[in-house]
Amino acid sequence: MLSAFGPRHLFLMAPAFAALELAIVVSAAAQGWLGAKLRGYGWLVRHLGWLRRHRATIQRERTTPEAVMAERFTTRLQPGNLPPPRVLLPLDRVLAGYWALARRLL
Repeated sequence: MLSAFGPRHLFLMAPAFAALELAIVVSAAAQGWLGAKLRGYGWLVRHLGWLRRHRATIQRERTTPEAVMAERFTTRLQPGNLPPPRVLLPLDRVLAGYWALARRLL
């Protein structure tokens, strides 16, 4: 995500991504894999230089416009291995509306 999306896209999607990441952290804590999630954050912090270089390369070589990329994303939470928990259904509707608005701004 940090490599493929442009600054405007990242800015527009930051609130939704932050909310989803928080939900994942809560789920990780509840399901016992919070340590693995935190180690993933640690990897990102330790490899910031590599991430910056990787992002610069991807952004330099990207040929698909931001709006075209956005059209290919789903507006719904659709986990592939399990049906989404009922608690996510209201969030799913909010995210669908948010994403529809954000797409217009890209």
